[in-house]
Amino acid sequence: MFFNSEIVVIAIFCVMGYFIGSVDFAILISKIFYGRDIRDYGSNNAGTTNVWRTFGKMPAVLTFLGDFIKGIVPIVFCDFMFFVLLEAKAPIYSGILVGVFALIGHVFPIFYKFKGGKGVAVSAGVLLTLDWTVFLLVVFVFCIVFLISKIVSLSSIFASISYPIFVFLKYLIFGSSVWEFIVRIVAAIFICFMVVFMHRSNIKRLIDGTGV
Repeated sequence: MFFNSEIVVIAIFCVMGYFIGSVDFAILISKIFYGRDIRDYGSNNAGTTNVWRTFGKMPAVLTFLGDFIKGIVPIVFCDFMFFVLLEAKAPIYSGILVGVFALIGHVFPIFYKFKGGKGVAVSAGVLLTLDWTVFLLVVFVFCIVFLISKIVSLSSIFASISYPIFVFLKYLIFGSSVWEFIVRIVAAIFICFMVVFMHRSNIKRLIDGTGV
């Protein structure tokens, strides 16, 4: 049977993850409820922070939740379909790959000329699904930096950088197979790189003293 191949199932859900990630809730909410494109306002970024500054708290909360759930749904569905189609538990790398593709879809969405958001909310959803303990530590870092600086972008950058560090420490201390350790740390570094890279304009403004 075609779907009896583990590689085929993972490939299908990686593609699904990318397309789900490509659905940008900031753009949808701004167009459906306000008849405007969020990319024409503020920082021109299709993300939660820009929605907050432009349209207010409730649209921003809806945007965050939508993007957050994008990181959860494809991974959970992939795990479920592994059980249904192959009658087996999904390997750890399947969820990681699907989550990474959801992030790539958000940052480079096929529906919006490959210009998307910065990946913070969808990364948070992916992280929660893959490892809730590390997720809580990363959220703690975000909150501490935000309480001190009051700057969302700086908090997001520090939280992203802390992610691979916490992954490294957790699996070094508590142990895991070499394969799982490598897969998790490589994925964490990639996600960190993507989020920090997408914040490069914010980093420049922070250095110039104009960042928010």
